[in-house]
Amino acid sequence: MSPTLTKRLFSKAGLLVLALVTLLLTIGVSQLFKGARVDLTQDRLYTLSEGTQNLLKKLDGKATLQFFYSENQTRELPFLRNYARRVTELLEEYVLASNGKLRLEVIDPEPFSENEDKAAEYGLQAVPLGGPGKEAYMGLVITNDEDDSKREVIGFLHPDKERFLEYDISKLVYSVVQKSRPKIGLVSTLQVNGGYDMMSRQPSGPWMSISQLRQMYDVDDLGTAFDVIPEDINLLVVIHPKELTARTRYAIDQYVVGGGHALIFVDPNAESDQAGGGMMGGMMMGMGGDKSSSLPTLFKAWGIEMDKSKVLADGTLALSVGSPSGRPVRHLGILGLNEQSFNNDDVITSMLNSINVATSGAVIQLEDAPTDVEVLLHSTKNAMLMDASLFAMLFDPSSLYKDFKATGIEYPLAVRVTGMVKTAFPDGRPPEPEPEKAETGEDGLKAEEERGRRTCNGSEGKRGRNKSSKRAASSYCSIHAASQCYCGGGH
Repeated sequence: MSPTLTKRLFSKAGLLVLALVTLLLTIGVSQLFKGARVDLTQDRLYTLSEGTQNLLKKLDGKATLQFFYSENQTRELPFLRNYARRVTELLEEYVLASNGKLRLEVIDPEPFSENEDKAAEYGLQAVPLGGPGKEAYMGLVITNDEDDSKREVIGFLHPDKERFLEYDISKLVYSVVQKSRPKIGLVSTLQVNGGYDMMSRQPSGPWMSISQLRQMYDVDDLGTAFDVIPEDINLLVVIHPKELTARTRYAIDQYVVGGGHALIFVDPNAESDQAGGGMMGGMMMGMGGDKSSSLPTLFKAWGIEMDKSKVLADGTLALSVGSPSGRPVRHLGILGLNEQSFNNDDVITSMLNSINVATSGAVIQLEDAPTDVEVLLHSTKNAMLMDASLFAMLFDPSSLYKDFKATGIEYPLAVRVTGMVKTAFPDGRPPEPEPEKAETGEDGLKAEEERGRRTCNGSEGKRGRNKSSKRAASSYCSIHAASQCYCGGGH
């Protein structure tokens, strides 16, 4: 470079020109890469998942995200300040991916301010910081812009739940913005919607779990005999699929192969099943009153199996029950699952504290499974599979121990199955059943009612054709080897 050129560059005019060029380049680059971000966290916590991005593209309306964060109150708490910054950045990602459907407000609810009154009105939690009168807010309020009665709140965003922050936010955004609720198709041979309890001779109400589903979703009871599953069903819930017809099983197969999602509960010994009739139901299992259920043909196509003749026994998780001697005895078939029994990396099970199950089975992955099988719940290694008949007429639970020999295997009780599957019916739809002989009296009335339900749900639609090709991995099924369980946890 010549001395003359160097002198010109460092003159006042030259420096002004360089500054102007630098400014223009900065503006150009910022506009060119507007919205571009780099996630350098180890687990890519702030890169929105494909599911969230798809959800944000299909929002029905608009909403406002209000992040209440006590910035001034946490000046001396770098841990909380860093977490609040990460939450803000994640919320900004939601706004960027929503195509204008979401907007973000970051609000500092300072003490004795209108914003603090607003935070309290929304039900946000103020966490004490140790000093006198020092409290901090870190909550999220999501409100529908067209209907402020549709609002969801996270009272306090706990840093220890950071892994599930995206899940929690996405769930609430969907709940607030969507105009229509997802539809669930319900299939059950148990009286989950209420009925008549033969044991107590009293009417029984619906299961609590089913009542809760109806609060959040539109639940369509499909019955137990149908030829096709309606196309508007977002999730199929199957509980104790006992003795379903081949055409009903075919309809379930086609729904899953066609990309549908299913939640299936099967059971080697469903205590709620009144098979065998009334008060003798439990005793009748060993005398022909079968209380088991499974879908072996479908399960094989999906790469799993559940032996409905076996009950899972666990010597470590066994809970204490009464006995003929009056002393408590640990029942090998009634299990109290704890935190060591759950998949801690999955959002569904990681925040649970306990689940109690009775006479559950085990879901085993086949060696040549064409799918991915992820275990959600499992036993300890101090477990084995025992004949279900041992639990049918059991008066003394201590008698189970004479046949108990632990195998050293952790048996899965619940799994998630994802991947590419083929139909379990390569020959197509099963034929219509043979015409039934004329029935009379009460049996004839029941048969006629069942045929009516079959006709009601039997329209062909687009799902009527046989789907035998492999499908994308967006299809999934969750399989649980017990039709009833009782759980408790952080959510």
